[in-house]
This record gives sequence, structure tokens and C-alpha cells, in this order.
Amino acid sequence: MDKNRILIAETIENQISPSYKELLGFGASFHPDRESRILLIIPGQNVKELAEQIAMENNIHTLAIEHEDLRYPNPCFLEKILPEVIRENMPSYICLMHNVRTCQLAASLSIQIGTPCITGIESYEIQQEKTVFTRMMFNGKLIGRTACKTGPVILTVIPGSFSGSFTTDHSIQNGKTMIMKVHETVFGYKPVRIIETISKDNKLEEADVIVSAGMGIEKEERMELIRKIASIFSNAAIGGSRIVCDHGWLPYSCQIGETGKQVSPKLYIACGISGTMQHTAGMKKSGCIVAINKDPNAPIFSIADYGVVEYLQSFLPILAARYDDRKKNP
Repeated sequence: MDKNRILIAETIENQISPSYKELLGFGASFHPDRESRILLIIPGQNVKELAEQIAMENNIHTLAIEHEDLRYPNPCFLEKILPEVIRENMPSYICLMHNVRTCQLAASLSIQIGTPCITGIESYEIQQEKTVFTRMMFNGKLIGRTACKTGPVILTVIPGSFSGSFTTDHSIQNGKTMIMKVHETVFGYKPVRIIETISKDNKLEEADVIVSAGMGIEKEERMELIRKIASIFSNAAIGGSRIVCDHGWLPYSCQIGETGKQVSPKLYIACGISGTMQHTAGMKKSGCIVAINKDPNAPIFSIADYGVVEYLQSFLPILAARYDDRKKNP
């Protein structure tokens, strides 16, 4: 095993996920020297030109894996063909951005090639010549630090957690593209389309202010309080945690987090949101974060600029009433 790193990107309809830049930055931070090499794997239906462009722009090696069943993300397909690719390259790290699909793929690869797997990485540091990875546990209440005794190591990285950026260095390697066309037709699973439900409340990426609801609202009817607060601001949108969307109180197009949308509004108001890593991964880059939660020990307060320890049903009506008073008597 050497210092090579394999990075596995995702594509949808032959368009690469923008998070691949963050993945490159994370992967390049390990052993950034002349002896190491990055291989970015780009699966898709027809991604040869895309892989060539990325190889040229970033001066890295790319591998385009092409098959019609890869038009949409397909972990069941990749888990059958990637073990051989990994064994041929013998990397020290195999890195993916963290989501439900890549976790499935990472776990399967870990079993097949017999290597450790750490999911949900937020950061790492070197301690006594060992790389120690940090991840949140038990809904953000505990921080786990893990170092592997053997390698290679498979890692999934929480989106938005790695602040580093990838810088092209033409002295390290001359980027080239390899093409792998897969001809097998039976893999047992084929995504046929992606359906995105659009909500009238949902303009999350364009909003200057997002008022977001968590299970701390307790009842669906309290969503009206969230909408009332959002109406105070111009160019505002409503978001929610995954469990709120699972309950059907908001459509999944409003979900913010690692399996939802990543947002960075000027103001983010978190209402009854505990602050698990799954949610904060989608909003931690907000300009100003205001957290309202009855639990003074909620993890959301660790990243909030302003915190309000109070019951939502008590605080939000007061906030709305004060706004109405100011509006009537400016």
C-alpha cells in the first residue's frame, strides 16, 4: 500500500455533483507530496468528456466508468465492479462524500476488500504519526475519534465539513483519463428516474433568510408559527430537518442536511432543531445562525451565533407580536 488516494464522485445524468471539489480538497490534504497520486473515479452513462475535462483542469488522473445503468447514482452496480479497481491501485485512502448511497457503497466495499470503514468524517488530525478521524455520535451529543491500525481506509466525508480547497499543482502528476466501459447487463438494480417535488415554500438556495423547523415544534399545526416568522422577512424560505419531512409536515424538497440540501443564507433561524451532524452539514455555512431550543445542552448552540433557550410555543408568538407592534408603530 502506498500514498495513493481513490476518490469516488457521483453523477446524475452525466453531470458531476459540485461536491467533488470538496472531495478533491479533502483527498489532496493527505500526503500532499510528489510521491502521492489522486485517482478520481467518475461513474456515469456517458462521462468520458467530463472525465477528460476534470483531469485537464485539475491535473489529476480520472477513471470514467460508463454503463447505461449509471445514468443515476447506482451503489449496487458500483459495489460489484469497484473492488477490482481498488485492488489494482492499492490506495491508502478511498474517499466518498457522505450520503445514504455512498454509505451503502462504502460498507459493501469494506466487506469485499477487507478494509476498515469510517463514515461521517468531519475532520482529522495527525497524532503520534497516526491519522485520527473525528465524527459526531448519538445525535451530536458525543464526539468520536478513530484511528485505524491497518489500511487502506474507506472514508465518507460530511458535506461542508472540510474547509480546505483543492489547488492544482502541475509538478505532482500529469493528469490523464482512463475509460472503463462495462458490458454486463444484469446487476439486479437500475434507477430509472429522479422525481423532485417542488414546494411553493421552497426557494432555499435563493433565500436570504431560512426559518427551519425541527421536531421541537412537536405538532404539525405549529408549522403555522414557522410560516408566520418567515413572513416577517423578505426573500425568506422555510426548511426543515429530515424527521420533520419524514412526518410529512414538510415536503422533502424542504429538507436541509447531508441527505437534503446544503444552504448558506444570510440568516438561518433553527426552531426546535437539536443540531445533529446530519442537519448541520447542510446549514453550517450560513452567515448568522439563531437557534431556539428548550434544551440548553442542544448541540445546535455550539455553532449558533445567537441562542434562545425557550419553548417555541412561548417565544415565537412573542416574536411575531413584537414585529406586528413595530410595524404598526415604527
